[in-house]
Amino acid sequence: MNWAQKTIRGIFASGALLVSTFSSAVPLSVFEQAGNDPARQAQIFRSDYGAAVAGTLTALRDRHFKDGKEKTPQRIERDKERADRIEQIAPHLTTNQVKALISMIAEYAAAQPNTELGDVIASFLLTETKTPLDKEFQQYQESHERYEATYRAFMENMEAWKRATGKAQAELDKEQADIDRRHRELNGSNSR
Repeated sequence: MNWAQKTIRGIFASGALLVSTFSSAVPLSVFEQAGNDPARQAQIFRSDYGAAVAGTLTALRDRHFKDGKEKTPQRIERDKERADRIEQIAPHLTTNQVKALISMIAEYAAAQPNTELGDVIASFLLTETKTPLDKEFQQYQESHERYEATYRAFMENMEAWKRATGKAQAELDKEQADIDRRHRELNGSNSR
């Protein structure tokens, strides 16, 4: 069992989650720098993990979004189910889940060092609690969004082609009219 698993189990065994203040806001860069002091890094992780779990559970169980809008009954039920799944998995992350979380933290730290550790943890937990149907729907949704974007780009290109074709046709019509006019003039002068 590695330090992250021990820390996670310790948070729940000690009841620290219940007294979490939600106020932890440690940037990933600070968390990574604390790697030279394993005790400090474990303390940061403990604090942010507890705050992320507590904050995520509170947000999921709230009947309103952060902006004050009321959730639909279906959303309330879905969020309650996700909160229940978080409560089940958060204290008992598997070795693979811990490795995935640590990897996610490292990736975000490299790409976006000002991101808060708690936000990455919350994102990880929300992703882990998606049901297979949720994951399939998300894949469908992403695929559909890519299709829509491609279709919109295609239609924009088609509009550009239509405009270009229309302009070219207008030029051809103008040239044809000019040729016809000249042809009539030549036929008119030849008939005299």
